[in-house]
Amino acid sequence: MKYTQGQKAYSVESNRFIKEVTIVRGATNSYVVWFTDTGGVIQVHDSRVFATEEKASAFIPSEKNKIRSSYEH
Repeated sequence: MKYTQGQKAYSVESNRFIKEVTIVRGATNSYVVWFTDTGGVIQVHDSRVFATEEKASAFIPSEKNKIRSSYEH
């Protein structure tokens, strides 16, 4: 486990949004995190939790790899 209980971190939601979270509990491959803005609690995979906002933004895919619909051509 990289993060300890009560530590601040950043999580990526839906490959688009970066949210500040607090670590509630850690497991082998996942963390239970508490969202500081909404107060919600979820379990996320450890690959979606980052120490800094910059590292989290580097995880988000770029716009050029975006899948376009047939209406955007």
